[in-house]
Amino acid sequence: EANLPLIASETTQEGYTPSSWGGDCAPDGSITLLPGDVKTCSITNADSGASLTLVKTVINNNFGNALPDDFLPTVGGVVVVSGASNLYKSNVAYAIDETMVDGYSFVSITGDAKCPAALGGTITLDVGDDVTCTITNDDDPPAVNLTKTVVDPIREDGTGTYPAGTYTVVYTVTATNGGTGPGEYDLVDTFTPAVGLVLNTAELTSYNAGSEDSQTGIVSGTMPYVFANGDTIVTGEELAAGLYESWTITANFTVVPEDLTEAATTCNMEAPVAGEGFYNFVSGNIIEDESDNMACTELELSTLTLMKAIDGGDALPADFILTLTAADGVNDSGVDYASGDSILAKAGVTYTLSEAADQVADYFENGIVCLDDSDQSDVGHPVTLAEGQSVTCTLTNTLNEVVIESLAEVCINNAPLVGYNVNTTAGDATSVDITWIKNDGSDEVVETLLGASISGEMLWPGAAIVDGVAVAWPGWSCDANGENCTQVDDGLTPTMQIRFDINPTDTVIVDYPPATSGCSPVQSSPMIGVPVNNPVALLLLTLMLLASGWYFRPATMRRF
Repeated sequence: EANLPLIASETTQEGYTPSSWGGDCAPDGSITLLPGDVKTCSITNADSGASLTLVKTVINNNFGNALPDDFLPTVGGVVVVSGASNLYKSNVAYAIDETMVDGYSFVSITGDAKCPAALGGTITLDVGDDVTCTITNDDDPPAVNLTKTVVDPIREDGTGTYPAGTYTVVYTVTATNGGTGPGEYDLVDTFTPAVGLVLNTAELTSYNAGSEDSQTGIVSGTMPYVFANGDTIVTGEELAAGLYESWTITANFTVVPEDLTEAATTCNMEAPVAGEGFYNFVSGNIIEDESDNMACTELELSTLTLMKAIDGGDALPADFILTLTAADGVNDSGVDYASGDSILAKAGVTYTLSEAADQVADYFENGIVCLDDSDQSDVGHPVTLAEGQSVTCTLTNTLNEVVIESLAEVCINNAPLVGYNVNTTAGDATSVDITWIKNDGSDEVVETLLGASISGEMLWPGAAIVDGVAVAWPGWSCDANGENCTQVDDGLTPTMQIRFDINPTDTVIVDYPPATSGCSPVQSSPMIGVPVNNPVALLLLTLMLLASGWYFRPATMRRF
């Protein structure tokens, strides 16, 4: 309609920016038409592009100190400032990336759904987008690993720092940072030894430079620093990536023998266990692997094994009680043990093995032998063990029997005698009771000689000598002059039993002495000893006499 003012307009689109109106319209789009006018108004719309803000977040919780822009974040290969908004063309793919800093790891990219999930991924913006993407990095934990090693205990002699008889153990703690970033650690040292091993003192002896030669941490005291079990002894020790250093810890222990168990002499170096040997565990605030933070070494105490040996008879080792005496704090007043028992002995202390007498009837102690277990050499008794030495002492008991060392049936000046020599296994006989017993099945006691000498000659029962002349013989009845003899069965020939009682007792059978050319009223034959201390000898003696075919008769010798 003519002569009326008009305003040109348009509907705006997101992401596009309109220009001023042009052509026949005023910049604001106003125009007035006159009658017959034909006018043209124009406007230009330009896309406004898209904006992207890249935010860099750095987590420094493991001693890292990098700043966001140290990572040089990029969009499309162009470095941007963290947190700054930048315009980009829409519908174009842009890569989001950064330059990694040593000691840090990529964590995530978060924000709008259009943000890529990983570094190097791309983002495509639409017209008018205003997107923020956040890249997060975290400093790596330093791979500080503490390793514990130990050397064998040393027994003190009292000439050094520690009391005689105590044991000193030296431990080394090595700290290694195997990570890519700097580290910092504390040291806490804890001892859990076996029962019977009592910690006296523990001290941090020294810092030992390795590839790292700078001690920066705070030691709880001046080295050598004596600390309580379980104390934190070093705080805030810094260790650069890839370097190592070490510390020396010295501990002194008292051994309490009466409390010791097998655990004191047990230590698995590959997998130490608390309560075994000289166990020790070191810990810190940053530890990569705790499997090698522990160490142990075993107590190489001397061991003494007590054994009982039985010689003869039916007694058993279990029938006897052994007693061990030593000034070791355990056996001072004598302690009883069974055969096969082993004890942990103190080196340098003398041990004496004994037993109560007469525990089993007819047995006597017959010596003690102590042998080194390693080479079976005789170390003597009483025994004093060296450090780490193992010894077995054997006390032998022997059945105390009558030993018939010799026995002979002889005739001297036509009189039958038996020569004998007896003792005990122990060799302690001083006299013997001799009993003659018939060997005809009646077991009739014919004669007993009490308190006789343990060796000598004795007349055969039934024989008699008057003024050096035989006047009576067993198996014969003669007149007072030893004449007009007739043979009788008095059970005294041809054999008799002789029982020798020396506590213990033994009985043997003897044969009536045979007639020989050397046995006559006018010539004496010396007694010839025949050893008969075993049954075979007795049997052979009997057979020889019977085989001779001789028998004895007053004043004559006859052959069957």
